[in-house]
Amino acid sequence: MVVKRYLFALDLDKAVSRVSDGCHSCAALQNSPTARIDQSTSPPPDAIGRSFAADVIKRSRQLIFVLRETVTSYSSSLLLEDERHQTLRNAIVKLCMEMRLMDGPSAVIRTDPAPGFKALVNDPLLEKHRITIEFGRAKNPNKNPVAERAFQELETELLRQEPLGGAVSPLTLAVATSALNSRIRSRGLSSREMWTQRDQFSNKQLPLADDHLITLQHKQRLSNHPHSERSKAPVQQRRPTPQIDVGDLVYLHSDLNKSRARDRYLAVAIDPPFCDIKKFIGSQLRSSSYHIKLSECFKVPSDLADPLRVPHTRHSNDSDDEDEPGATSCPPPSLPDIPDAISSSAQQLSDRSHCVTPQACAFPVDHIIHSRHALMTPH
Repeated sequence: MVVKRYLFALDLDKAVSRVSDGCHSCAALQNSPTARIDQSTSPPPDAIGRSFAADVIKRSRQLIFVLRETVTSYSSSLLLEDERHQTLRNAIVKLCMEMRLMDGPSAVIRTDPAPGFKALVNDPLLEKHRITIEFGRAKNPNKNPVAERAFQELETELLRQEPLGGAVSPLTLAVATSALNSRIRSRGLSSREMWTQRDQFSNKQLPLADDHLITLQHKQRLSNHPHSERSKAPVQQRRPTPQIDVGDLVYLHSDLNKSRARDRYLAVAIDPPFCDIKKFIGSQLRSSSYHIKLSECFKVPSDLADPLRVPHTRHSNDSDDEDEPGATSCPPPSLPDIPDAISSSAQQLSDRSHCVTPQACAFPVDHIIHSRHALMTPH
């Protein structure tokens, strides 16, 4: 608007748009329009007790560790003193010991890539108890949905136990977790009944099949995806997949917040529909790599050259240096056509040169040369 107010130029809007679109600071601060994002779910496990989700919730200056089984949503919780990897490892072993399989594949626990959980990769104690840590994609806002849903439900139960809020005791936490496991879910059973296969009121055995519970849960998740996408983004438009190559600088749509601009990333590998990027800050390239979808990022064009602009041709008088090896020099311009009057005079002069001395022809030659310059000079 300032340029339009004080300046005038042809195609001014296009020039301003071209410059602003290629500006990295403008791209890091621009707002991304709301778009519909494709949702997906992990493949269902083969049996109950093989897939878990865990995370730490901070509430009233307390650390609460929550572990949930993904099929039955059976949850267990524990108060922690700190978030060191030794404390997290002991909590995982203590809560998962009674729910994991005694034989067969190891139990997989999904967590977020926090420093305390990253230190537990290939931990000898977890491998001894047949427990494996799995991380969600770091740049995915919904990297661990099962644990986040467990946090919401547990906080609701804690508010029912302590309406005034504040710190909770281990007894209050155990009562709230038991009430959470007794809630009837969409499949008509509570988490406690699906886990124990017994009625929680009469303790009678229930005729349940694990395969039926796993298949029913997976179908419900797939059928809920279109409705969830529509509710989060009512518009039908989806983000286009940008054309990104290895070495391009990109920004993430979800990195913008109120306190800082987006960070720059360098594309290091392309595997459609995903790509691997590394954070590029200043002149430093970080070692951590992020696996994201191509539709979650956008490329900032770095070439601001106008395709209609004629490239500058270097003339012979631009520099006194000798031509570089391999450089092609332009041929000199051709001489203009000589008028017939000058050509006939030159021919007569050539005939006289055979019979007279050069001293006798000096004056006519100079006269002809001056006449030729007078004819060639435009008036």
